[in-house]
Amino acid sequence: MHVEQRAIACILQTVDRKIEAEEARKEALEALFKALLHDLMTAQRRLPKDYVHQFGGGA
Repeated sequence: MHVEQRAIACILQTVDRKIEAEEARKEALEALFKALLHDLMTAQRRLPKDYVHQFGGGA
């Protein structure tokens, strides 16, 4: 294998690892979002009142 081919293969392997890492990060963030959304919808977690008031909500 030529030096250029090895360099290209190394770069592609690095890109593949980066893609895999970003896909895993995306899956983790989606799971976190779903868990937080579930907590909000079931009233297990509440937003701070000052945050809600920013959007005209709350009584």
